[in-house]
Amino acid sequence: MELPPQPGGWCWEADSIAGTEPDAGSERLRRRMRDTEADIAEGLAEQHWLAVIDGPLHNIRRTRTLPVIGYVKTHHRPMLAAAAWRQVPDLHTGERSGLFAMRDDLYACYLRVGMPGPWAGPWAGIVRLEVPAGVGLALARETADAAAGWLPAFASAHHRDRRAPVNMAPVAGLERHLHRLQGDPRLALRAVRAAVLALNRAPAGTL
Repeated sequence: MELPPQPGGWCWEADSIAGTEPDAGSERLRRRMRDTEADIAEGLAEQHWLAVIDGPLHNIRRTRTLPVIGYVKTHHRPMLAAAAWRQVPDLHTGERSGLFAMRDDLYACYLRVGMPGPWAGPWAGIVRLEVPAGVGLALARETADAAAGWLPAFASAHHRDRRAPVNMAPVAGLERHLHRLQGDPRLALRAVRAAVLALNRAPAGTL
């Protein structure tokens, strides 16, 4: 079902959920976003592109034979033994750690994509790369080596992006472009509220 269009060209597709929890709607939106990301990445991989997903691999695990990369910028907990974990910040730009297994469905490694400057912490500039384990160890290693060779070239600059250097410059540019296309978020919120109100007021079967 589509919500009725509103002035300004705003239109949406309605997607109802069965749950009543406060976060159920946002969780459904995240799920649809991840599904779409996975579909796009798998399609590119089938065309022999090396696709990089901005974030952990989620639904991509359902197709474990495609060399798709997850690009993780935050590190909430140690993934390695203490001695190996302490060595990760010593990586130079373009250097990666050895591959390690994350459960039974992912290989991962750490890569330094850039130097953050003297004011940042030791882990600034470090990302984690994830590859589906189904591709096999040899192809996972080849994929990680390829990514380590060209990802640092796309690291963002500090004078342009406060998340530099781990935020990729093409991603930042795409985000800015999408924000321009989306228009004023306040007008979007007003339009979606008006559309929902019109939907609730309309007699059954008229929309």
